[in-house]
Amino acid sequence: MKILHIWDIGGDSYLLAKYQNKIGHQSKVIKRAGYNPYGIVQFYGGTEQKTIFFVGEFYLNALLKSRNFDILHVHSIFKLVPILRRFYPKKKIILHYHGSDCRTTPPNKRLKAEQMSDVVLLSTPDLKKFVPDGQYVPNPIDTEHFRHQTPTSSKNFTILVRENKLEKLKNFLSASNYNLEFDVIYSGQSPIPYADMPNLFSKYGTYIDLKFSFDGKIIPAMSNTGRQALAQGLTVLNYEMKLIDKLPNQFEPDNVVDVIEKIYAQL
Repeated sequence: MKILHIWDIGGDSYLLAKYQNKIGHQSKVIKRAGYNPYGIVQFYGGTEQKTIFFVGEFYLNALLKSRNFDILHVHSIFKLVPILRRFYPKKKIILHYHGSDCRTTPPNKRLKAEQMSDVVLLSTPDLKKFVPDGQYVPNPIDTEHFRHQTPTSSKNFTILVRENKLEKLKNFLSASNYNLEFDVIYSGQSPIPYADMPNLFSKYGTYIDLKFSFDGKIIPAMSNTGRQALAQGLTVLNYEMKLIDKLPNQFEPDNVVDVIEKIYAQL
């Protein structure tokens, strides 16, 4: 089967393509240049389209490339789905949400795209609240990159995009009776390369995986970073204030690809 992943969020498209190719598919990813602060595209040997006219030019490129594929797996950019459906009424089109793409977009703005998709996939269970008919499929974690090892440190740490999130995090921990000392790494202005993440994890024993939405509420889902830490053997403090020490099997890449394979077969 020939599968085209259109766009990428956090490396998920490249990881799916990697493991789909391992089982005999011809799976490819296309994305626009930029939006790659962690070097994930280069890590997986991908390329990016440099555009002059930005979104419109990328959409046209996606439309043309889609001619040669059986499955069009669109990540986040729901506005592209109606265009693809108009030109390829018989092709299988998957719309895959990854978080803020549907959390912060009013239902009426994405309804047309969802109706024109053969199936809508959701990367975290909490997104069912926004797309009740969507199917939850876990984000895979590259266990070949984040290889399990026994931690040599008991230090705690977290990664924050912005400094203004620190006070919120400390208040939440205090209110939950967690008085932890932890290092804070800010990734907003100095993103941590994806290739270097295992080395960072090796310096710690516990990752604090608490993320907050725009309205200040805690996001009831574990982040990809949290699951990567689990895969490498760290303990993770999750949004339920529970300490987790093992990556659930559902996030193993082979298992995720198997789930998606079955969804493809039913379309």
